[in-house]
Amino acid sequence: MFLSTLTTVLALTFQSGAAPAPALKGLDPVELGRGREVPGDPKLGVDRGTHHYVFQNEANKQAFLADPERLGIQWGGACGRMGPGSGRGSPDRFWVHDGRIYVFASEPCRESFKKAPAAHLDPDEAPVEGDEAALKAGREWIERAVAAHGGAKAIDGMQRLALIDQWEEKDQDGPTLRVRALLCSFPDDFCLQEAWGDSESKTVVRKSECFAWYTGGKTEDEHASARRDFERRLAREPLLILRARTRSDFRAVVESLPKNDPLALAHVVVSFAGTRTKLSLDPRNGAILEVGYRGRGPRSSYGAMKRLYAATTMDGKALTSSKGVVIPYEADVEFEGKSLPSREKLQRRAEVDVAFERDVFARP
Repeated sequence: MFLSTLTTVLALTFQSGAAPAPALKGLDPVELGRGREVPGDPKLGVDRGTHHYVFQNEANKQAFLADPERLGIQWGGACGRMGPGSGRGSPDRFWVHDGRIYVFASEPCRESFKKAPAAHLDPDEAPVEGDEAALKAGREWIERAVAAHGGAKAIDGMQRLALIDQWEEKDQDGPTLRVRALLCSFPDDFCLQEAWGDSESKTVVRKSECFAWYTGGKTEDEHASARRDFERRLAREPLLILRARTRSDFRAVVESLPKNDPLALAHVVVSFAGTRTKLSLDPRNGAILEVGYRGRGPRSSYGAMKRLYAATTMDGKALTSSKGVVIPYEADVEFEGKSLPSREKLQRRAEVDVAFERDVFARP
């Protein structure tokens, strides 16, 4: 009995001290990025995040250490098809595009990426350009939109904003109740909470951290790419676009307005933080009626996304908070010119400076 127990303990000790299995099937990531599958030397290993890399030679190892974000697995190991902050991909199921290594959660994910890599990537967009007249007109329309949605004092003075959607989503098993809440505590704390059936998740972005929590109590630190993805999502929210107008990189250009058509929407293209968004405004008062941008669609590929807003709520009342901020009510969503599947019994609550739970931005 004693010898048997001792043998087991020694075996466990040996296993716990063993080197971790190398990612990418033991191939040198530097050579892989160059288009060559070259085995790495187990003696030349580096740990980066949850991955262990091995290299053919010391020069490649040092090259990797000098630029691990570019030469290592992208997005911290999130699935290359589903994007930053998504489920983990297998470090042995990979594909190289433009010298960068992506991993995938499944073989169908990899095949989809291989067919159209650019459709699954979200690079920074160039700032809008225009002559002095176009920039001046763009700024004037943005100020009209600010006035239409409550005025600068109300919009800039928001300390907290809650956008909460609840709807039924139908699938093969019947309707499922879904709830999504975007909670903003300005200037630096944001939380996206989602619930569907018996599952829940929460993504928190703060000035000093970014993490995700899932049903069952699992908490994970998110890669920097997930923070970027989240911040770009925030940059598509109408009120947050208006709040961003004082940023040094904020630019707005108005497109040519149709002549002799007083009801034609005014289109203003804005850019900041590497994003470009087209706002379509009510010509009578400047209220935001549409937001268009390049976004991720239902199959995780990017395309033309358009969010349409109603000037009133579903019961015909203006959606105005107690603090005087008029919040656009989302009426429909289009992707590549087609409406996405309708949400049954959609309800939205939007509140300014409502009290949040004390631990909403804290790690569970």
